Amino acid sequence: MPSGTPSPCSCSLTMLPPGSHVLEHVDDKRALAELFRITSPGGNVILMFPIIEGWDQTYENPSVQSAAERIIHFGQDDHLRYFGRDVRTKIREAGFSLEEFTAEGPSVIRHGLLRGEKIFIDRKPNTHAQARVHKCGVRGVKSEDAR
Repeated sequence: MPSGTPSPCSCSLTMLPPGSHVLEHVDDKRALAELFRITSPGGNVILMFPIIEGWDQTYENPSVQSAAERIIHFGQDDHLRYFGRDVRTKIREAGFSLEEFTAEGPSVIRHGLLRGEKIFIDRKPNTHAQARVHKCGVRGVKSEDAR
């Protein structure tokens, strides 16, 4: 989802596919707001992104513009930031509750994760989530079934 681009689906979703390494590429505040808007009450969003737990604050530097500078600052030429521990506040400020898991043990191999990688499960507050087929053809699931 490019920064500022509304979702092509005008319906609400109860369970979204993983947002694997997207937020570091776009305007994270706008993307989280859009994800919250299109997620049904009780629905979940699964997010993964580069996070440095030793940093209190997310590192962003808008003066870094070239691909070469972005590699030096962010480790990849199309990244806009490295998240710090404050990302949890950003997710909650968007309206989600938050659960997180650290990849370890057999789940690392089973799910193709990196050892120690964080997985964030963001849930929109529930107000009677129901399983249904939305107008855009996406099947929603009850939040209890999404666990």
